[in-house]
Amino acid sequence: MSKFVIGEPRHHGLKGRFIVIEGPDGAGKSTQVRRLKDRLGERAPQVEICATAEPWMSYWGKEIRQKAARGERMSPEAEMYTFLADRQEHLDQLILPSLKAGDLVLTDRYYLSSVVYQGVKGFDPVRVRRLNERFVPRPDLTLLLCLQPEEAWARVQRRGGMQDAFHKKETVEDVARAYLELDCASISRVMVDGMSVEQVTDELWTRMTQRWPDLNGLEVK
Repeated sequence: MSKFVIGEPRHHGLKGRFIVIEGPDGAGKSTQVRRLKDRLGERAPQVEICATAEPWMSYWGKEIRQKAARGERMSPEAEMYTFLADRQEHLDQLILPSLKAGDLVLTDRYYLSSVVYQGVKGFDPVRVRRLNERFVPRPDLTLLLCLQPEEAWARVQRRGGMQDAFHKKETVEDVARAYLELDCASISRVMVDGMSVEQVTDELWTRMTQRWPDLNGLEVK
């Protein structure tokens, strides 16, 4: 059995809709968040959209980004708790107020990223999950973009730019492998190897509108 078999926290219980795009580096999460936001604006203009990402722009999130850009890594324990602090502020200041207002929240990464990344670094994924479960609400839908490890690394290389501390070959491939092993009831998994950007968007859109037909401009009776 994979060590990445994950239980789930409680649902947020608010009137908004909470969608998470997860996956390894190179899977195209940020691109898909942008494309889905645009499509929602075209086909569901009645829905207020909050598009966001983790690490967020809190003090803690900025610290994570700055250290990674400089090629520095915190100790594994410090890194884990810094992500937790950033996620708490992200929830308190943006995600939960948006859900209370009835908005659709679309985020690039959420707590499963911590489970995977910290698990790859040697932490017990169950412990990481439990630390998050103290305060994180469960999303309505988690769309997991999966890649074979070698394809994830090839995409990161093609993307170019400076490799930060999170984008080393071994890390990228181990993370992609861990996402393939991830077993969580609310995940909707999409294998994106060989798919175009447009095909991935269409597949994600299909899964979203199967859950919420009103996003496609259909009246729900």
